Amino acid sequence: MTDPLRDADGDEALRRVYEAAGPYLSSLADRPVHDPDSQALLGQLWHPANGGALPERGEGAAAALDRLLRVGTAAATHSAGPRFFHFIIGGTTPAALAADWTASLLDQNAAFRASSRLASEVETIALTWLRELFGLPAKKSQARIVWTWVVRNCRQVGPDCRGAGSTPAWLRIFHTVLAATG
Repeated sequence: MTDPLRDADGDEALRRVYEAAGPYLSSLADRPVHDPDSQALLGQLWHPANGGALPERGEGAAAALDRLLRVGTAAATHSAGPRFFHFIIGGTTPAALAADWTASLLDQNAAFRASSRLASEVETIALTWLRELFGLPAKKSQARIVWTWVVRNCRQVGPDCRGAGSTPAWLRIFHTVLAATG
């Protein structure tokens, strides 16, 4: 098996994704959210040469990526485009995509400060800016920021944000976190 960090096709694979990103993003305004004609392409993801079974050897980064780009750019839900109104997923702008690539490149574990000082500092900056944006005092913990956001959003939904009358799990979790962190 090829070591992915020593795969000679690795740099080429990164270049191919970079080259595919611009045309794909530029085409979203003209694409349907779901292209029914692309559905048949999904079967090609199953390594068709091997009948879909796990191959004995990998095909290399470039070949796997070519297939994923060919099938993915055609068959993906084009949620970043202007015709997608189903869920609030977000949209990929070039700046957001570059930030995502940077996050993937740096491959940080943000669970603890000891695992990544960079991730911890970026999180601290984001939380500070959220506090400022929402007008919260600097003493508030992360849990309080989330709780405040939940409460404010429940107020926007209406007087009974519990839906069918029972407290939703996410609301109980945030309340538990708030109670635990004071």
